[in-house]
Amino acid sequence: MKKLYILFLGILGILSSAQNSLLFNKNWKIEQVNVNGSNKDISNDQYAYFITFHSDFLFNYISTICSENLGKVNFSSSSNDFVITEAKTSSSNCQSNELNDNYSLFFTKNASANNKISYNIETVSYGYKLKLTNISGDYISYSFYTPPTDLTNTVWNISSLKIASVNYYKPTHWAGNNTTIFSNGDIITSYFNAGSGSVGFYSDNRFRVLNLAITLADSFDQEINNFDGLYFGNFFSGTDGRINPYSYAISNGNETLVITKYNGDTATYTKKALATSEAAKSKISVYPNPSSDVIKIEKLKPNSSLELTDSSGKLIRTISNIKSDKTEINIKNLASGIYYLKVDGQSVQKIIKK
Repeated sequence: MKKLYILFLGILGILSSAQNSLLFNKNWKIEQVNVNGSNKDISNDQYAYFITFHSDFLFNYISTICSENLGKVNFSSSSNDFVITEAKTSSSNCQSNELNDNYSLFFTKNASANNKISYNIETVSYGYKLKLTNISGDYISYSFYTPPTDLTNTVWNISSLKIASVNYYKPTHWAGNNTTIFSNGDIITSYFNAGSGSVGFYSDNRFRVLNLAITLADSFDQEINNFDGLYFGNFFSGTDGRINPYSYAISNGNETLVITKYNGDTATYTKKALATSEAAKSKISVYPNPSSDVIKIEKLKPNSSLELTDSSGKLIRTISNIKSDKTEINIKNLASGIYYLKVDGQSVQKIIKK
C-alpha cells in the first residue's frame, strides 16, 4: 500500500451559537499582534499565521508549524464578542520567541477572569479586515484576501509536473479527476487519489496549505501510481510544503494554471469543461453542515453512489445505487471532526460533525 500523506494543522474545538456570519468559514491571515504594549507587524511574514472560526463548532488559532493552538468559546447571540472558556497551546520542536509567546498569550492571559474577546469586521477593497480585542486591551489584526475569480470559479485538471527540474507528463490512459480551490479557502484536488483540505490566501498570488488529508489507494497500473505518488508524495507533501507558501499563475486566456512550490517544483493544470453529469454534481445540496446527527443530500442524479471518509481517507459510510434524487447519511454515532463526502467517486464537500 502507498504511504498516506496527511498535512494537518487544524485542531478541533467546540463552540456554541454565532452572531456575525462574516467571521466564519474564512482562513484569516494575521497582520499585526499587539500584546502587553509590544507591537509586531507580521504582514510581510511569508510563513503567515492563520485563524479559522466555524460557527458553533470549530475554533483554531494556528501559529506556526511547531505550535498549534485550540480553544473552546461561547459566542454572544446579540453582539460581536465571544468568551473563551478554554485555550491551550500544543508545541513541539518550538523555540520560544516574543511573537509566538505573545500570540498565544493573547488568548490565555485572562483565563482566570472572564476572558471576553470582542471583534470588528470591516469590508475593504481586497476582502475583509478583522480585529480581535481582549479585556486587557491587547489586539490582533487579520485580513481575508478574496482570491481572484479566474482561480476559484474554475475546475482544473492536472496535466504535468516538474519535480527537481524533471518533467513528468500525466499518463494518457488515465485522465484523472478535478482540482478546485474555492473562494473560502477549501481545496479539493485529485489524480488517482484525492486530497481535501484548506488554504490561506495572501495579498498577492500565493496561498499556504493549512491542512490536506489524502486518501490511500493503489492502482493496478504502475505508471498511474508513479504520477500519483509524485503529485501527492512530492508536490503536496513535506514539512517545508506546509510552512512555505505556494504561488500560482493563470495564463493562456485563463485556460492554464501553474502552481509553484517554494523549491521551484510546479504542477500545471488545464481548465476542464464540465460534462453534464459533472455540472449537475456541482449543484448538489448538502445540509445541515455542521450537523450532529443526519446529513441530507439532494439534487443527485439517478443511481448515484455516496462515500463518506474521515480525514485520514478511511471509508466510513457508503450508499450505492440511490434511486431518488435525495438521501441522507446518519452520522450520530461518529466522532466529532471533519469528514469528506464523495459522489460517484468525486469529492463534493467537507462535512463537519458536531
